[in-house]
Amino acid sequence: MMANKTLKTFVKKLVNLSLKEGSVCGEKVRAVLQSLAQKNPLKHKQILQLYLRYIKRELDRNQALLEYAGALSETTLDNIATKLSTLYNRPISITVRENTALLAGFRLSVADDIYDSSLSTRLEGLNQNN
Repeated sequence: MMANKTLKTFVKKLVNLSLKEGSVCGEKVRAVLQSLAQKNPLKHKQILQLYLRYIKRELDRNQALLEYAGALSETTLDNIATKLSTLYNRPISITVRENTALLAGFRLSVADDIYDSSLSTRLEGLNQNN
């Protein structure tokens, strides 16, 4: 158990070395991987698997999925990205996807946070109250 905790702590430090201004930096990831290849530590495979999982988690933290029904302007998207970056105190990039099942409004997902302002969700709530 202690070795597992030590391994996780070590990999978290590697992930922190891979960040630049709160985002995963390709150059820093490359440097970390080259260093690991040169040193060839014990439990090399476990370190790489855990490192990959943590890096994916970091990448997901900086991604937002915006599902919408209706039209969105580039200005609106830029404003949302700016507000999210301010709210989360890190750069957030937005992926957009039209979802006509929402009827109107939007659903925004950032990591584990979901903001839902869609008509379909509101109607569903009203239907459950009856």
